[in-house]
Amino acid sequence: MKATLKGTCIPDYEHARDEWSRVLRKFLSPQEILLPDGTINQDYFKPAIYKKNKVFSVDGEKIWGSYEWSQLKSALCMYPVGSWKEIRENLLTQWSEETIEEQTKYVLGTNDIQSYIGWKATSVDEIDEILETNRGAGIEQGRWIEHRYVSDNMALDTTQCLNESQS
Repeated sequence: MKATLKGTCIPDYEHARDEWSRVLRKFLSPQEILLPDGTINQDYFKPAIYKKNKVFSVDGEKIWGSYEWSQLKSALCMYPVGSWKEIRENLLTQWSEETIEEQTKYVLGTNDIQSYIGWKATSVDEIDEILETNRGAGIEQGRWIEHRYVSDNMALDTTQCLNESQS
């Protein structure tokens, strides 16, 4: 090891810290941890459920991650709510239309998706505003259940209501 390090030139003091770290990383770290330029691949240290474009958890079950959430929000700006087939064919190909519909309920924060059928968002911020509006109404009325506002026409089990002020 000393022979290898002796042959490595140590850069000037101004650049030494970053460059010397890269040299040591390339020499001492397993290859899968590093990016080609010698910097650390942060995805290596994340659990499988958080890695970009990975839709399977450690046990093989399909999960919905941040990548899919952002794709769905983009889709709701391109297609009206209810266009599950188009969204599936063009953006979320690994997911069923039923799953996309169910996740849209979480994105909009409502259990009653029928009132949004045909609506198309102008921006992701508009989708976030709708979520916050539904969250506020749900908490105020005691109808914020499992991260969705359950409206009057839906069955309500008050034992499931979340008290977000305690969390």
